[in-house]
Amino acid sequence: MIAPLRRTHRWIWIARVLALPGLVIAAWAVRPPADASPVAAMPDDARGQTLRFEPAVARGFLADDGSLTVTLEDEVPLAMAYWSATHSTGTKLPSDAIWLGAVDALAAARLRVPDPQAGGTIVLYSLGTHAVFARAASPVDRKRGG
Repeated sequence: MIAPLRRTHRWIWIARVLALPGLVIAAWAVRPPADASPVAAMPDDARGQTLRFEPAVARGFLADDGSLTVTLEDEVPLAMAYWSATHSTGTKLPSDAIWLGAVDALAAARLRVPDPQAGGTIVLYSLGTHAVFARAASPVDRKRGG
């Protein structure tokens, strides 16, 4: 009575052992490529400015149409991107900050800035530490000297 059950169980395990390597290879073959940099992630005809975050824990590209691409250089717990018209230097989030979206350490975040022609600062905030950990002035502000 138990012999047919054991035989079936053995064949199921043999099938799993033979199928698993093929499934892993197929998964590797169809995975999307990792984003190397935010500039490389933008289309060739995109016009805009590369952002310099201080400190240099992230890279960014702000296109003229208002699309923002941010890539973290290091793991940060629960990172969020905000847009602020004020230029604060503390670790607290500015009161006028507008949430743009979450920033993941594994892939480039594609976000939208409310008004790309207006001056402001892109602020990266960690919900894990409740502090601003990086900021970058918009290219418009750098041209104005702000």
